[in-house]
Amino acid sequence: MGSPKVLEGYPQPMGTKKISVFYHTGPVLYVPVVVATPVTTGDPVTDTEAGMRYIEAIIGGLSDNGQYRVEAIPGGGNPSQAQPNGGTTGAPQRTWRLRWEVAATGVEAAAVDLSGRTVRLTAIGSK
Repeated sequence: MGSPKVLEGYPQPMGTKKISVFYHTGPVLYVPVVVATPVTTGDPVTDTEAGMRYIEAIIGGLSDNGQYRVEAIPGGGNPSQAQPNGGTTGAPQRTWRLRWEVAATGVEAAAVDLSGRTVRLTAIGSK
């Protein structure tokens, strides 16, 4: 499951979880997040991009030039999806959505080309 954007030595085991640090480049045309369940807009990021099978959490950060801040939204909507074993705890996700906002103002980016911006993300997932 290697990805050329994953930092050398990742994913790494972390107890019963895996952690991966990787780079993500913004989209050519960013579409702002529309409040919905599940969110289908924003900037998609997948488990394979992180070199993993499932992602339980993504820690965002600042873009390479410090202009944008990125937050991650689970792609599956309701976090209390039923588990295969009948439980009701949150299911790990395969796709997440990133919300890009201007760091100086906190206002979400709108209809902008972010393909020249890169952000380093940290993903935590199932082992």
